[in-house]
Amino acid sequence: MKRAILSVLIACLLTTLPLGCGRKRKEDNPGSEPRYLLELKWPAGTYDVDADVTLDQKIDADQMDANIVFTMNMDGEMQANPADEANHRKLAVMITSMKGKFAGMPMVGDLSFDTTRPAPKQAPQPGMSERPAAMMHRMMSDVCTKPFTITVDADWNVISRGGMENLSPMLQENPAFDRLGEQTWLDVAQLLPDHPVGKGAVWHNMIRRDVPPGGMVEIDAECELTDIRDTSHGKVAVIAYTGYIDDASMQTPDANIDSMDMEIRGELHFTIDGGYPLSDHSSFTADIDASSQGRDMEIELKGEATTVMTRQASASGPERPTEAEDEMPAAAESDDE
Repeated sequence: MKRAILSVLIACLLTTLPLGCGRKRKEDNPGSEPRYLLELKWPAGTYDVDADVTLDQKIDADQMDANIVFTMNMDGEMQANPADEANHRKLAVMITSMKGKFAGMPMVGDLSFDTTRPAPKQAPQPGMSERPAAMMHRMMSDVCTKPFTITVDADWNVISRGGMENLSPMLQENPAFDRLGEQTWLDVAQLLPDHPVGKGAVWHNMIRRDVPPGGMVEIDAECELTDIRDTSHGKVAVIAYTGYIDDASMQTPDANIDSMDMEIRGELHFTIDGGYPLSDHSSFTADIDASSQGRDMEIELKGEATTVMTRQASASGPERPTEAEDEMPAAAESDDE
């Protein structure tokens, strides 16, 4: 059960992160005038991060059918430090709290967790070292308040990363979680075009997406600059993106994926003047045929995530916007106007 919980946890954490780490291709259509260079800058400072995730996983396997629904709210922060003499920068991402629920866990039922509250005190059942609820709280709490750090060069290429040594051995040994140190909001750079673009511009990027447990796929994503809005954050670019995978296969540490079809859709709000993302809303569906430990299984995945980022006020920086201005769901245009 620990591996099942861990796989779903990692899938949800990675769902909150934008697509990225891929190869860029020149845009198909530069769009109308005026055109803007959408460039990741990450001004030095502290950024609050709020994420809401839902993952619906239906499993049809030999002698086991399950429908696991995972919901989670995650709060965190990112610290962007100024460049040093070599023009290298260090970014630190820390999850401060997580709360949510696993519904439909096989042999367990429903499990809730909230890292802001004390661990549940329950005597273990016979043959168990700890009760499922206590184990859930411990696993989630192990991730919180422990920063992942990355150092990047002037082109935002990762030079080094750290923080994994502070986690439990179970998390350290998981290859998907090991990449979390690199898959921060830094990855949003790979959704941006290479050249100035205007409203209506369309371009394609080759991007990568983690697939639990421990796999990765490459996707040809189409991006479109659907709007430029004047907001309290300055001009904000609204970028819609879609990507598809047909009949992909791969081997992961825990399963052989024989066939996978996936569709991803999302909308990114990016500050043109500030050079950092304000919000990202994405959803995906996947149909997977896989085998694990001699058991064939069919898996249907549906996921949705909304992540909002707010730069904290500082003595030298702009004032922090109101709470209403912070929250910029993709479908609510009035929030940006």
